[in-house]
This record gives sequence, C-alpha cells and structure tokens, in this order.
Amino acid sequence: MRNKKTRQKSADNPRIKNGEVPAMKAPYPLRSANMTDSHRLFFAPDDSSRDFGAVLREVQEYISSKYSTLIIDGGRDEVKTQVKRYIAKYIQDYRIAVDGMTGRQLVDALYTEMAEFSFLTKYIFGTGIEEIDVNAWNDIEVQYGGGSTVKLEERFESPEHAVNVIRRMLHVSGMVLDNASPAILGHLSKNIRIAVLKTPLVDEDVGVCASIRIVNPQSLKKEDPQQ
Repeated sequence: MRNKKTRQKSADNPRIKNGEVPAMKAPYPLRSANMTDSHRLFFAPDDSSRDFGAVLREVQEYISSKYSTLIIDGGRDEVKTQVKRYIAKYIQDYRIAVDGMTGRQLVDALYTEMAEFSFLTKYIFGTGIEEIDVNAWNDIEVQYGGGSTVKLEERFESPEHAVNVIRRMLHVSGMVLDNASPAILGHLSKNIRIAVLKTPLVDEDVGVCASIRIVNPQSLKKEDPQQ
C-alpha cells in the first residue's frame, strides 16, 4: 500500500516523471568558496605566536643548509630579493608567526639578522648619524651630527649575538675577530670605520665593545684635511 502511494505521488509530480530531481532547500545560507578563502586557509599563520629568537635560529639553519652561497654573496639587490623570497616561503609553508610583527616585517627582520647587521643596520646606513658606540651587548649609544647622544632601547639578545653581528661587519674588510686577534680595526665601506674589542680585553658579560664611525667627506675636508 505504501509503495502504491509513492508511485502515485511520483506520477503526480511532472519533474520526477521526466527524470528530474527537485532541488532541496538548504537549512542555512550557503557561502561560495573563493580564492581568498583558500589563500587564508593555506597561508594564514598559526594561532600560536613564537619567539623571534627561536624562529631566527630555525630559519637561519634552513637557509644556510639550502642557500648558503646566497647569504655569502648577499648585498646585491637581486640576491636580497631572492633570499627574502625563500624566507617568506618557509614562513608561509610552516605558518610561522611572531607576536607584534606582520608577515612582511618578520621576513625583513629575519633577513636583517641573517645577512646584514641586526638592528644596527638602519643606524649605520641612516642619515645624520656620526658614530655608534657598542659599550656592551645591552648598552648601545648613537651620536648624531648635531652633538646629541641617544641611548638605544634596542639591544642584542646576548653577548654571543653581539659578537656574531660584529664579526659579520668585520668580514666585509676581511678581518677576523677571535681570541688570537681580540682587537681589530676594519671598515664597512670607504667612509665607515669600525674599531672592536672582545674578550679577553673586555669582560665576558660585556661580550664586545665597538665604535662605528661614519665619516662625512665634507666635514673631513674642513676639519681633517690630512686624512
């Protein structure tokens, strides 16, 4: 009897009779997927933010093992762009996030730490700055052309971090900072000179002392014509 009623109901419905299935109304509004949703799904950072130092060590190890020659040849714009691209891909693939940083800021900070001179980069190549004094790994001062001196809130992560960054600076002029040569004079460019002291000439908790002098060619001619 039940089958008979079902056949009767199908016969009365012309859409079923013609082989069509009537559309069912969704119990809730449907939202179509798009490429933006897919990008967020696959490239959004993980909810858990990580420590920058830990991320730096992880990414540095990866880049060094895969693209060490690029880091050594760093400095050219095309190399810089390529290294940043590799860093960004690693950050995206593993959905890494650091609190207080956007993805772009994180990539820039990682590149600066790995291939440049940490937070000192923007001061070394900035304008109006005459000297940067690293009194210790956690005590850095900047002297401006107008005569003012500012103690930076920024600092290295540790004495070892400070030594590693200063060594990278000295590498530009082919100088090696180690226990056999704890006092070094070098340069970053024609008008940027650097003088460095490390242990055992300074205490271990200091890490390193350095004076980075940015020589202004115009003031050099007026004040010191013999150099």
